[in-house]
Amino acid sequence: MKRALEIDEETLGPEHPNVGSSFYNLAELYRAQGRYGEADPLYKRSLAIREKAFGPEHPAVASSLNGLVELYRAQGRNDEAEPLLKRALAIDQKALGPEHPKSPRRSTTSLGSITPKAATRKPSHFIRAPLVRGRRRSARSTPKSPPPSTTLQGSISP
Repeated sequence: MKRALEIDEETLGPEHPNVGSSFYNLAELYRAQGRYGEADPLYKRSLAIREKAFGPEHPAVASSLNGLVELYRAQGRNDEAEPLLKRALAIDQKALGPEHPKSPRRSTTSLGSITPKAATRKPSHFIRAPLVRGRRRSARSTPKSPPPSTTLQGSISP
């Protein structure tokens, strides 16, 4: 992946949006591996390239911001993560609208898990109320198992 980034930089130029995506992808890999010190500057470089290429209110910028948020959360740097997440939320809500599935997911999981109020909640709070397009899943939207008579086993005769 690192070699792909080098090739992108050489062929496309260091400020190309695809190079920003390559920095982001490598940062994601490093974060997943726990290599936080190496991930941080890559996320920041991705953010800088995307801001320059797309402007400060583009969803790709929000994505880079959210990567930094997740990195900071993993390191316990919640005070640094919160303003970045609020900015990412504002970008998504402006660009995508408040009903877009991406906006509510960030606001209910990420922001809730870095604010002090979340520290007093039980972990089950986050898994008890799954979201469907930003709303709690209702009984009507929950898939049900077919009745026993319609299953494959029930349709096989001896």
